[in-house]
Amino acid sequence: MATVTTNAATLPFVNYKMQGPPPVLELIKNYNPVDEKTATKEVAPEKPKETRLICKGCNEYENKTLNFLQDRGIRDKYALATVMGNIRQESTFVPNICEGGARTSYRGCRSGGFGIVQ
Repeated sequence: MATVTTNAATLPFVNYKMQGPPPVLELIKNYNPVDEKTATKEVAPEKPKETRLICKGCNEYENKTLNFLQDRGIRDKYALATVMGNIRQESTFVPNICEGGARTSYRGCRSGGFGIVQ
């Protein structure tokens, strides 16, 4: 087994006396994590869970209409059922229907309402 012997003459830092805090501590104390080079991202607060009605057996236009109404803030199931029933009676959810039942473009509809809500 080898042994190493040292004396104060070979270790220059043995008699070193610090004047003030070590430089590393000074850097940590003055560290600012947000600077010009740091990118920040604002995070939206978490949305509360919401209950949404889904329409089983509905076609594409019925589902889009139901989602549209719920996105606009209508949450009451009876209000949604009333509006959806009215639209079904008016147009059977056919988007290119003219009042009276003709299926045509908007320009082809000469009188009355056009679309799912007439």
